Formats: sequence, structure tokens, C-alpha cells
Amino acid sequence: MKLTVAEARPHLIRLSIIAGLFCIIQATSYWNSSVYDYESAMSWSWASNFLSDLGRTTWYNGMAAPLAQQLWFVLGMGSLGLALALWFRVHRVSTVLGTLAGTAFLGVALLPSDIVRWPHRIALLAALCLTLAAALSAWRASWANRVLALFLLSYLAFLVSFPLPETSNEISLVHSVAQKIVVLSTIATVGAGTLLPWKSLR
Repeated sequence: MKLTVAEARPHLIRLSIIAGLFCIIQATSYWNSSVYDYESAMSWSWASNFLSDLGRTTWYNGMAAPLAQQLWFVLGMGSLGLALALWFRVHRVSTVLGTLAGTAFLGVALLPSDIVRWPHRIALLAALCLTLAAALSAWRASWANRVLALFLLSYLAFLVSFPLPETSNEISLVHSVAQKIVVLSTIATVGAGTLLPWKSLR
């Protein structure tokens, strides 16, 4: 039986999430550098490393990062961005905002933090703000959008009020953990949201 676009969309969102996580996990397998001087571990850490570390052109030890690591990261962020863009196809405004948010997340991967730190951070901030705006514009469409909005508002408040990661290793670790919490929570919320029907606001 042929699925309609509306029926296929939840499956495409879940497939994009799975593909994105798979690609990011593949990217972590290439990492061979510690994050801090006092660390002996040379594998990528879900606690200490930022996701954007996977897009770096050089590791923290000064060695050149493999191109394969960067490509897997770009594919992973592109897939997660696609999942967001598909999720927010509720009405015209949320569709535009969701598409821009997905594109901004891809931009985060295409702007290595070790070469262009502030453009990278601006792309990340744009991605977060656009996702928040999309969730607010489609607030009534799904419970997941309301949860997403609360997650992102909390995270943005944290970013504004907390010192920058480069202030100290301890602060960098807090930023890293907070990042994983909001990213994984966002993915889980969108994934769970596809399991229940959401309203069309067209």
C-alpha cells in the first residue's frame, strides 16, 4: 500500500534521526586525542567532548583530523537537520523556520570550530533560536513542540548566563554535558512526537 506524504513523514523523521546518530557515532570512532592536558584517554568522550569537536580539522594534540571524521559529522548533522525540517512542516511559517534551523545545524558542521570559532558559534546560536521560533510557531500542533520550546529556552538562558567554555576546563565540561542533554533530549522528544498524531495548522 502506497503511503501518503503525511503518513510517510513520521517514518522519514525517525529514519533521519537514526541515520544522524549512526553517522555521528561513526565520526567518534576516528577521534584519537584527549581534550584536556591531564587526560590520558585518547577516545572521544560523550562527557568531555563537544559534538562540534568532530568537525575540527585538527585534534587537540595538534594532529590533523581525518577527513572521514569530518564527513561523517557533516552527514550526521545534515540528517538531524533534515529531521527537524521535516518535523516542523506544519504550516508555512514553521516550515520556513524549521528548514532554516536544519540548514543552520548543517552550517555548524561546515564551520570548523578550530578555524572559525565565532562564525561556528553564531551558526549554532542561529540554529537554536530558529528551532525555538519554529517550536513556538507550531506550539499547538504537538505536545513535543511545547517540550522543545521549554528545553531550548532553558538552554539559551544557560548559554547567556554561564561563562564561556574557554574560561576553564571545569566550565567547559559543564557546557559539554549541558549540550549533550539538550541535543539528546531534543532528538528523543521529536522521535517520541512522531509516535502520536499532530495537528495540521494550515
